[in-house]
Amino acid sequence: MLNWKIEKHVISELAYNGTNIINPWGIETADSWSFFSMEEGVGYRYKEVSRTEEINDQEMKSCVHVQAREGDWQICTEDSIGDNKIIRKASLECFEDSIFMDFVVRMRFKKIFFDHAEIAGKKIVHEQKNVYHQFPVKNAHLIGSSFSVDINILDASCGEKFKPHLYVRDHGDEWVVHARMIPVTSDKDVLKLCSRYFSTSPLPQMVASPVLAFPAVKNYLWYRGEHSPYRSKLGRFFNLNAFPMVRLKKGEKLFWSVEIKINGQ
Repeated sequence: MLNWKIEKHVISELAYNGTNIINPWGIETADSWSFFSMEEGVGYRYKEVSRTEEINDQEMKSCVHVQAREGDWQICTEDSIGDNKIIRKASLECFEDSIFMDFVVRMRFKKIFFDHAEIAGKKIVHEQKNVYHQFPVKNAHLIGSSFSVDINILDASCGEKFKPHLYVRDHGDEWVVHARMIPVTSDKDVLKLCSRYFSTSPLPQMVASPVLAFPAVKNYLWYRGEHSPYRSKLGRFFNLNAFPMVRLKKGEKLFWSVEIKINGQ
């Protein structure tokens, strides 16, 4: 039996047989400058224009209108809970031409309940390395001794510039699982300083463009912190990464439907 707690716009707790097994979930997206999260107090460099919410015991619906540095758009969500599963739906609609790095349905599970993760036929052991084990697949699994969790992509409408992926990440004392749309093309390549100190700030394009014109440098920095996190203190301080950005036109939409299913042993 599942029970949830809704707090500060997100699913903050999910109790399985009376025990909370998660950390707060959210919805995320970003452009070159702005980072938006449904979680209150998370994110920067954007303006929330309006927000509506409807919440009851079985369902939460919300819409938030955001003006970011490089976009104007709305995200609407619909989360529903059953006896052993949650369905999470999220849509994004552009009110003006907008830049995006990704569009994410975010789940976080407490490490203590799970021995390992499985994705794309691979067994992932939690080593606190914060590596993104990311693949263009529809299913990922967290395996525990008393229960397991299946994360399934039911539907994804990505347009022409995105492709749906799942990843599991061994972060701190939790498993992070994202259903994530990432670009299959690029309208603009950027260099970002992705540390807490810099709040994921981009370098000027007059710097980034000539640097990324060298294929070897671009390949080295391409999503660098996700697949090969820097280990030195200096590397972690700057955490320099290259990312593709895509431009969606006014009226374009993205959509996710994700199932999280709990299986007792």
